[in-house]
Amino acid sequence: MDEIGEINPTAKKLPNKFVYIDLESVVNGELVKEQEINLYEAPSRAQRLLERNDILFQMVRPYQKNNFFFDRIGSYVASSGYAQLRTDENPKFVYHYLHFQKFVDKIIEKCTGTSYPAINSTDFANTIIATPSIPEQEKIASFLSLIDDRISAQSKIIEGLVALKAVLTKKIFIQELRFNEFSDEWEKKKLGEIGEVVNGLTYSPNDIAEKGVLVLRSSNIQNGKLTFDDNVFVDVNSFNAVVENDILICVRNGSKNLIGKNVIIKKENEGLAFGAFMAVYRSQYNKFVSHWFDSEEYKEEVHKNLGATINSINGSDLKKI
Repeated sequence: MDEIGEINPTAKKLPNKFVYIDLESVVNGELVKEQEINLYEAPSRAQRLLERNDILFQMVRPYQKNNFFFDRIGSYVASSGYAQLRTDENPKFVYHYLHFQKFVDKIIEKCTGTSYPAINSTDFANTIIATPSIPEQEKIASFLSLIDDRISAQSKIIEGLVALKAVLTKKIFIQELRFNEFSDEWEKKKLGEIGEVVNGLTYSPNDIAEKGVLVLRSSNIQNGKLTFDDNVFVDVNSFNAVVENDILICVRNGSKNLIGKNVIIKKENEGLAFGAFMAVYRSQYNKFVSHWFDSEEYKEEVHKNLGATINSINGSDLKKI
């Protein structure tokens, strides 16, 4: 990598005010958070002064591919949690290459650490990248960027549909919106009356293995779907397994905002374990209940029942909702 440009170019002086890009600011190549701060209050990791066409590569958990192509005007400084690449090649081509799975696999092989695998700047700089001629780079970059633009347009449509669903979900569950053929009163029941709560697996660090049973945790639930970018396997003989239409819920976490986040289990994910900080709600009505679990009313109920000293909701309180 260091043969195609400069890795982490030295910034002579940071500006007195700038937008700080930390590891939570970029998701799927998009800058989702812009935090303008003064130099005197900047964290020590604020080191990468950006120029247009610089590339930021996520050094921690690089398999997430939350890299960023910087094409903005203004004062921006990134965290040292990123490698900053200022390349002599076509920068858009290089940016796309950094998302090539074989390249990412090479990076992961060089990572150290289990919970937060990371690569250091030296190993990143020594990673091999294949480059064609500049004209071919430009052609490839233009083609892949066009697809990115279309994905972005579709993403905005999806965002609009998600917002529309949120509005409609609220109206449906407060019975402001009804289908014409229904007019009878809704019956109110506690979750414990129509289903059961199943507790997760308690395991020790000694149970963790390279192969074994996959344990679903809070990090496996992203945007209402199961993801498998951050997995833990354990070697155990007995555990409660998820089944189709179970609702997997985060019931304990360091961040109270994550308590209650959930996902409905699909057929292909049956048989997996889930950790002690998780619980499963099991009911024959889950295809309906899962949509209520996506409502603001559900979130309010969960947060009313959080523990006083720890961010958690126990099974008994969950069943009373």
